[in-house]
Amino acid sequence: MHLFHEKLTHINTQQHADKHWMPAADYSFAANTQLIPVCLGEMTRAAAYLPIAIIQAGEHHTPALLTSLLPGQNHYINAKGKCAEDFIPTILQTYPFARMVNVDTRQAVLCVEDSEDIIVAPDTPGSKPFFTKDGKPAPEVQQIMQLLEQIHNDRVIGFNACALLNKHGLLVDWPLQVNLGGDNVQKIPGLQRVDNDVLNKLSREAFAELKDHFAMALAYIQLVSVHHLFRLQKLAFEHFKELNAQEEQDEDFLVFNENDRISFNF
Repeated sequence: MHLFHEKLTHINTQQHADKHWMPAADYSFAANTQLIPVCLGEMTRAAAYLPIAIIQAGEHHTPALLTSLLPGQNHYINAKGKCAEDFIPTILQTYPFARMVNVDTRQAVLCVEDSEDIIVAPDTPGSKPFFTKDGKPAPEVQQIMQLLEQIHNDRVIGFNACALLNKHGLLVDWPLQVNLGGDNVQKIPGLQRVDNDVLNKLSREAFAELKDHFAMALAYIQLVSVHHLFRLQKLAFEHFKELNAQEEQDEDFLVFNENDRISFNF
């Protein structure tokens, strides 16, 4: 599975020339995604709303938005599938498409969610074409291809910035624990953060190297974003209140009320 997708298929004229695709009506496809990759170019805005952590993504470290205190949930996406604030992570704006690399040719290819709800007949209301009549990618598909390429390039810079932070000993494990009361402790594994003490002791040479490769900006933004951990508690309350109001609450969900207290150990 590729982040928000269940099954991806490569877009090509043989299969999709006479097909259309349906844009996402909302962001509910990300409702179960606790950690969302964030681009360096949007981190300043992102840090105004959500905590940012450094996570392992394959062979690389990358910055990601922490959207919930609970695994398999995203409290930044409300029960109506909308973002809690006007900031919309760039990667959400590319669904149902994804950039993948062909294992044989090593070339980037455009893929789409392989679903009958996404790939539809041309006469489906609200649908958009994959290709023009002359077999070229339709304008909106071209725009998404460009956006996905921009995200990829940005993330490569982010990988390099995180690698430099790690090189200089700035990345440390972030064993975040959420105490939900009594013996109910929820651990959020796999997170790393910037060590502020090490940051303050950097040599001039190390500081300059980090600054030149956007790593210093990443470090400061990550540190500033941490105080939004407590904002996730408020989003959790609002999330479950909406579910209760709609009588859609799942019995496996943890229910909060206004008298509950959440404490953090980090």
